[in-house]
Amino acid sequence: MVEVQDFSIPDLVTVEFRWGTETFFRTEDRTHGRYIYRSRGTLDGKGGLRLQYQMSKSEIDERDDSGWEICGSQGKCLYRLQTDAASPGDFLGSQTWARGDRSSITLVVMQKARADIEPGGWIEGGLLAFDRRW
Repeated sequence: MVEVQDFSIPDLVTVEFRWGTETFFRTEDRTHGRYIYRSRGTLDGKGGLRLQYQMSKSEIDERDDSGWEICGSQGKCLYRLQTDAASPGDFLGSQTWARGDRSSITLVVMQKARADIEPGGWIEGGLLAFDRRW
């Protein structure tokens, strides 16, 4: 039996910010039936960014405010795209995202064919034995 890959649910996406480009890897974790994507963080699993779907209702007029969010390592929403898309593959390209301070920013989401970097992390300076004065 041939396994068919669903290209609308990408394994890798990159997001182009003003300060640079970040690659997000699809994880096996899901929220509200949609995969969670993570960028590289530290080797202990901390740090990095998350791209995930969040369901919510407006407190003012009960309208649906659900959408995809880019969150920091502490879980705070940094950018939000209001959409009911099943995956980042459904909103590729240049989109206007809301920021936490009620302003907006244009981010470009691109599907990546393969990883040129391994999902992993970095080691904080000062954690290596040879960095210390004993």
